[in-house]
Amino acid sequence: MTQSLALTVALLAASVVMAESPPRVADEALPVVVEASDDAVSAPEDGTASAPIALTLEQAQRIALEKNPTLLAAGARVKQARSRVDQARSLYFPQLEATYTASHTHLSANTVRAAKDGALFGSVSGVLGQSASQVLGAGLNAGTLQSVGLSSLAGLYSGLQARNAFDEEIESYTASLQASYIIFDGFSRHYTHAMARFGRNESEAARREVYRLILDAVAQSYYGVQLARENVAIAEADEAFNARLLKEAELRREAGTGSKSDVLNFEVLLRAAKAARIRAESDQAIARVALAALMGISDARLGDEIRIAPLPDDSADALAVPDEEERLDIALAQRPDIQQFTWQVERFRAQLGQRKSVYYPQVNAFASQDAQTTDNGRLEEDDFGHTVGINLSYSLFAGGRNRANVAEARYQLEEAEFVLEEIRLAASQEVRQSAINLHAAQDTLVLQRTTAEYVNTNRDLVEKEYRAGQGTLARLNQAQRDLIEAEARLALARVAVYSARHALETATGETISRFEGYIGEGEVSSDEAPSAEVD
Repeated sequence: MTQSLALTVALLAASVVMAESPPRVADEALPVVVEASDDAVSAPEDGTASAPIALTLEQAQRIALEKNPTLLAAGARVKQARSRVDQARSLYFPQLEATYTASHTHLSANTVRAAKDGALFGSVSGVLGQSASQVLGAGLNAGTLQSVGLSSLAGLYSGLQARNAFDEEIESYTASLQASYIIFDGFSRHYTHAMARFGRNESEAARREVYRLILDAVAQSYYGVQLARENVAIAEADEAFNARLLKEAELRREAGTGSKSDVLNFEVLLRAAKAARIRAESDQAIARVALAALMGISDARLGDEIRIAPLPDDSADALAVPDEEERLDIALAQRPDIQQFTWQVERFRAQLGQRKSVYYPQVNAFASQDAQTTDNGRLEEDDFGHTVGINLSYSLFAGGRNRANVAEARYQLEEAEFVLEEIRLAASQEVRQSAINLHAAQDTLVLQRTTAEYVNTNRDLVEKEYRAGQGTLARLNQAQRDLIEAEARLALARVAVYSARHALETATGETISRFEGYIGEGEVSSDEAPSAEVD
């Protein structure tokens, strides 16, 4: 991750800083932020100065949980998965559908002409007792009409009226209310609902995994800021030390007891110390920007009134040696990524059952009430008819598609089981490596603290010898460089211990337990919780 890379760069930079101070400057007592809100990390709008605020790691993480866009996106994905569960649950309920259609049709000229002629010829053929084709063949002439009695002319007249009154436009109105219910579908809806539930649990575990990673990223970035702050303090102390020796060298030269080379020496060292301080301040500013971005603060900027709380004194907890096997058991039981892929296995297992449903018949019951009228959209009771029935369907042959779908689901399940085993192995590896790194960091801290004390004492002795004229300038320069390097390594070792301990707690998944109030929403019930083992 970008933040981890930034921390690594900061740690490497600390080990090569050549201009930093001997004794670490004691941190001032600062007020503590009570509420982790955006107001707590923003400068006053009126531009007035405010009291410094000491931002602790827990507060920085809490703000990130509330505002980090990645976490908000993960929450949205969980809501999507919950909606899919509701969709799948709907299959257990009857489906009711109402339709109403009103249509207006303008018939074509050919259709109208054929219908009018058909109406007329039908009347004539009825009067003459002949078919329409015979009438057309004989033709309508005076002789034909004379053969028809006066009583039949009324029918002929009616045919002519029907022909002239034929409507070229038709209006049609239909209404339908249909209910259907799946009686049996080869357990397809059961497995579809199970897939949705497992998918929801998988999304929630994935969200917790994002929380776990973000918490660690914030912590590592926070420790990077603390390390940069330590380096700034070291550089400032080194600058002050060389400034003091430069002033003393100038006074000795003015008094005739010092040399110009001593003055130039301390002048060069002072400038190097200033350059180191500028670099350290730049590293600190960059680390603060990275932390602000992870916290989700607008413009990725921590106000000048926000100060990072100093590293706590090395406590017994920081130096406590963890039980590696106990931590491994905790990781396998509660790491969100293991839970996520365990739910994925269950989802693919349900998918396999859903694909096999095609081997069973599907039985649906349905009932409908329908009505249709023309030229009038008012539907009355006598217009409605009723239909009740049962539909049974079974796929006899699909060209091998069903068998291939089942085989695909079976192989997806097999792949998911292997991936889960890989995730478990990776988690075990991460826990053991984190425990080893913590042990090494703790041992290094003890060693570097003792080394820094020795180097500091040696630098003070060399300085006294130089002041007394018994030591050389070269030896004093070397002693000061040794002290700067020792202080930088000590700061690095102190930060590394806390960073390694947090990395171990991240590897076991313990970090998210401190923020259950923020990430506990939508947790899987205990009766649904998956086991870490795969059948």
